[in-house]
Amino acid sequence: MTSFLSNTATKTIVVLTDPGNEIDDEILIHLLMTQETTNTNVWIVCVPGVTSTTPMPTQEQIQTQVHARIQRLRDVFPQQFGNQQNFWTAPSAPHKMATRQRSPSIFTIATLDQVEESIQSPHPTPLEVDYLLHVAPLWHISPAQLERIFQVKTRIFMGDLTDPDKSMNGTKAMTQDNTYLRTQFAEQERVFQNICEKSIDIPTHFARNVPTPVAFMECLPETMRAPLLTTAFNQFVGRPPPQLPWAEDISKANHKTIMNMIPENAPLPPLTSSAASMTQKQIDAFLKYDEEKKTPLRLHDPLSYRSRLDDIARVVSHVTKSSYAPLPEFTSFNKDNLVSPHYAKEQWESYINEHNCNLTPFYDGIAWIVMKENKLPSQGRCQEMISSVIQSIKQ
Repeated sequence: MTSFLSNTATKTIVVLTDPGNEIDDEILIHLLMTQETTNTNVWIVCVPGVTSTTPMPTQEQIQTQVHARIQRLRDVFPQQFGNQQNFWTAPSAPHKMATRQRSPSIFTIATLDQVEESIQSPHPTPLEVDYLLHVAPLWHISPAQLERIFQVKTRIFMGDLTDPDKSMNGTKAMTQDNTYLRTQFAEQERVFQNICEKSIDIPTHFARNVPTPVAFMECLPETMRAPLLTTAFNQFVGRPPPQLPWAEDISKANHKTIMNMIPENAPLPPLTSSAASMTQKQIDAFLKYDEEKKTPLRLHDPLSYRSRLDDIARVVSHVTKSSYAPLPEFTSFNKDNLVSPHYAKEQWESYINEHNCNLTPFYDGIAWIVMKENKLPSQGRCQEMISSVIQSIKQ
């Protein structure tokens, strides 16, 4: 793989990403490809992200997940990375290329091993990175490899560095007894302190208040918009299994996003008594309710969690004009348990466009905003920049 090293005329951006989980990684990459079109070398480095922890995945399983994420990029960006292409050069706008100081940006998708391979000849030299956009969990990534590969001016971390347990890119998805992953994370952070001149973090509580406007989704190319809307719909109707250490907390973000889809001051859509009863039974089944102890298992605040799940289920029913399968067919809150997933998705798309709904938080897309501002701006400024991008695309 060809090495693209920084020089005086270009800047280098590295994105550590796990596309396919939500929609924000792809949004960040789209922003880079449409907004950073000159004098930039961009490495889009796919990492395994969150993997199975018990048992510990094999190297083959880890690499399979990495290559599945690369394939996700090929599917979402077929014009740039289809047909097994690993490099894409941004189109040159004649009026922007009038001087020799401007050259089209080059985008490369790669694994960490491939990045390391590219800097080996003739002598191993760390890649000089202007901006490292750390927007994915670095599970199973060697701290020593990070130290060998990168020398960073500014690292932008999607998450809360002061309390990593609050962030998926920190330790939130790790069980408390997983000393391997938690120790690895701590060692990675020590490396980043050594190789980064500056780090800017984007706390999760901040990011949750910067939504993705449906107008932004509508401006995306169809090859990107269709799969991202499918992912967004799956997130709307799906709740992560409650045994995951982060499931209860993420329900708070889900609840806020989904409840905001109901017009302000409007009452929560009512359910018939039979539907309300069925919803409670589905929640019991989902939480594996313990009849003897009269409390759901493995939960921090069972009653609040149940209440959020009930609210969400009612809004899902209202928006999709559909319902989850009745017991005993019901097994979990996800698209596969909907009575009519295709019909439900059609109704959801119609609803979000009619009501101009916001979707999930902009999350990783905020990393681009922070890079442009060279600091964490206000939430209002983030929304202004998103609106500006929408307007520039429409023009």
